[in-house]
Amino acid sequence: MGDKTGFYIQEYARTISVSKLPESYVSMDTETTGLDFNKDHIIEISALKVVEGKPIDKFSSLVMCEFPIPKQASEVNGITKKMLSGAPPIHEVMHYFAEFSSDMTLLGHNVNGFDRRFIERECLKISNVSFDNEWFDTLELARKMYTGHLKLSDLCEQFGIENQQSHRALSDCIATHECYQAMRLSLLQITTDANDFAPNQSFGGDKMLDGLFFVFTGERQNLSQHAAMQMAIDRGARLQNGVTLKTDYLVNLGGETTGKVKKAIEYQGRTGIKIIDASQFIDLCNKCGDGIDTVKVKVDKEKIKPVQVTHEEARDAKIESPTMLKQNQKVTPKNEKGCHSKDNGIGRKIIKIVEISLAVVLGFFALICFAATTVSSNTSSTITGLVVFGLIFAIGCLLLLVSALGKKRKKKQ
Repeated sequence: MGDKTGFYIQEYARTISVSKLPESYVSMDTETTGLDFNKDHIIEISALKVVEGKPIDKFSSLVMCEFPIPKQASEVNGITKKMLSGAPPIHEVMHYFAEFSSDMTLLGHNVNGFDRRFIERECLKISNVSFDNEWFDTLELARKMYTGHLKLSDLCEQFGIENQQSHRALSDCIATHECYQAMRLSLLQITTDANDFAPNQSFGGDKMLDGLFFVFTGERQNLSQHAAMQMAIDRGARLQNGVTLKTDYLVNLGGETTGKVKKAIEYQGRTGIKIIDASQFIDLCNKCGDGIDTVKVKVDKEKIKPVQVTHEEARDAKIESPTMLKQNQKVTPKNEKGCHSKDNGIGRKIIKIVEISLAVVLGFFALICFAATTVSSNTSSTITGLVVFGLIFAIGCLLLLVSALGKKRKKKQ
């Protein structure tokens, strides 16, 4: 948006989260005898109650003023001393206004710089009246969004809003509400906050990016981040503002190594998140929308039934994704110390050394027994020695056989 007056929307505006802006509020305005809240006085208070963007009630009252009204003030707001004759005093109007506003957000144009100061000063003088409400200034929002002159009359002109009785409190309340709604609408057309996109319920078919989590980063000259996010949401995707363990795709529109890209690279080994550029994203969307091909990631998820696996198990087992572990795929069990048995090679080596050492000792002992029987002249001693030799030799052979069978079994696994 821009014209010869220099009224342009700023780049920063696309980062404003519309979901965090008030949707229900009381648009309020005051008219006073001057601009100095320390010495001037309120002579009119008006308010428009808005619920979910729609006006439902209004409040307006002139305020009795014991002091003369400067000519300059009357020329601006059109309120004269005669008009205030019979008006209720300020403490009554403040009570009515507090009751009308309840605990809703008080919204106004330059409300923090002007109206709020007058209201809070009057509260100091009146017992049992206070405004602990949230205050929202549409001028502050406009400054974040636009360049140029940003008075209420400037916004009305820019948005084509007619303020029927400018500088009268109720008419200004209505105009402020309408300008605020126009600014919200402008933000919704450029926002890059995932929370500002409503899920699309109308797009159907088997080619949807159904329920996949997308994160976007950067900008492309012919494809804004907002437009890309809308393309994804139109095809059933779910948007996120930041990369998490749930993210399926990070779309890097600008091709730069942003913080989101670094986070996605960090998570790739754990979750299998895919980092794609703008062209790949457009191809993905075209496949979803034209009925020619089925998106590959959709097919993968239909072919593989996910099972519940913790991120710790996924990380330790070094599988591609904790949510895409195939059925019957086993995560290596841990021993009591938290280490995987397949990595416990030191214990197996020790057992092997013990087995070999025992076989060698037994063999050596058998040779000694055999030698002793050959030099002995006693027949019974010779027979006993041969029996012992045979037993020791058999035990040694059995140990070697068990070791060999164990190796063979491990190779098959």
